[in-house]
Amino acid sequence: LPLPHDDPEASAVRCLNSFAWDLERHGHETMNFSVFEHFPLTDGTIFGLGGRRLPPRGRAHTFAAAFRHFEKTGGKVVVELGTTRSFVDGAYEGCNAGCFDGGCTPEEVERWWRPDDPSFWDWGAGTFGRLAALCLGHLAEDQHQVDYAEAHILRAQAMNSDMPHVMYHHSMSEDFLENFQGKIDLLYLDTGDVSPIEPTAILHQKEA
Repeated sequence: LPLPHDDPEASAVRCLNSFAWDLERHGHETMNFSVFEHFPLTDGTIFGLGGRRLPPRGRAHTFAAAFRHFEKTGGKVVVELGTTRSFVDGAYEGCNAGCFDGGCTPEEVERWWRPDDPSFWDWGAGTFGRLAALCLGHLAEDQHQVDYAEAHILRAQAMNSDMPHVMYHHSMSEDFLENFQGKIDLLYLDTGDVSPIEPTAILHQKEA
């Protein structure tokens, strides 16, 4: 799938790029979130603009490809398995703070969630749900966020409180998939932990 070099008017990807520009403006390189530096050929090889062979630059490429495909194929339903762990990046005070199981106070949300400053967002802990809500909300009729941890669901709800099309499911991911009725146009898999890896691998097998 092409990146924005071929179609700069693609609204979903243009929305995504706005976050890339904002992160670069703040000097935030945690996710290497730039979709302009490289472009993929049809065989998946990545070359720099000067023709140098380069590795992919992280999630920006896959996000852009997925959003472009969703837009061009008339996608309507987004499902995210595994929501958000934290309002802010681990480099800042407040990582994994606020909205623990049992409740989420307005004071906690106001203290830790900065919706207008993406440089503070935890790009490694569930920002996809917010990006999808913002950049695909003009297309998606339904967006489902699924997590077995209540605290993660509470944080996701706080982050997308201005997005009425987003629904939340306190559930195991494999149970949600087994019982879901309908077609999923974009499925984002973000369940489990990096360490220990074996339980996560088993979970991913079940999801598949």
